[in-house]
Order: sequence, then C-alpha cells, then structure tokens
Amino acid sequence: MASAAAAVDASRAADSVLLDALFCLGILALQRGRTGDAAEHFRLAFERSRGAAPERAQFLWSARLHEGIALARSGNTADADRGDRILRSIADGVDTSLPPVPTDIVSRALSTTRTQTGGRR
Repeated sequence: MASAAAAVDASRAADSVLLDALFCLGILALQRGRTGDAAEHFRLAFERSRGAAPERAQFLWSARLHEGIALARSGNTADADRGDRILRSIADGVDTSLPPVPTDIVSRALSTTRTQTGGRR
C-alpha cells in the first residue's frame, strides 16, 4: 500500500509541475503578444487541472480567466467573442461540476468583459 500511495503522491507532484509550467508558458506568450499560443497553454492548464485536488481551485479558475483574456486580446473577432463568453461563464459560475469560482476571479472576469468596458479591454 505504501508504494501505491507514494506513486499517487509522485503523480500529483508531476501534474502540479506540469500545470505550473503550462501556466508560466501562457503568461510568457501573453506578454510577448502571442495570444493564440497563450490561450492554448491556459486552456491545457485548465483542462488538466479539472481533476486536480480541490485546493487547486484558484489555479483552475486563474487558468480559465487567462485563457479568456488571451482570446479577448487576440484581435480576431471570433476569438475575442469566444474569450468574452469564457469570461462571462466564469462570472456566472454556471459549471456546477467544478469548484466554486473564487470571488477575486469573478471580479476580474467581470471587469474584463467587453460589456463592462464599453467594448475596450
């Protein structure tokens, strides 16, 4: 049993490192104006963290928020619309299969949507 528990712990640690790396790559791409790459890194981080431990909820929603922001900044109308939908879904908290969205993430999503900013970000 001890070896199985150790294997699970090692797997969680590896997943945590991977998630952190994806998020960091997303931030780097976003800072360099590579919004498509950034959105993809954040999407992957979000998808991979869906089954993560509950204490990773802040990370899960931060990855989703940044995916929406990256898409919203893309300059492509379809991507910007998709980013806006992601941001609204975060603010609405409609996905009950996931942990609740932290208040600070909801606030940031609301302040970033096009409706709230008059079409500007």
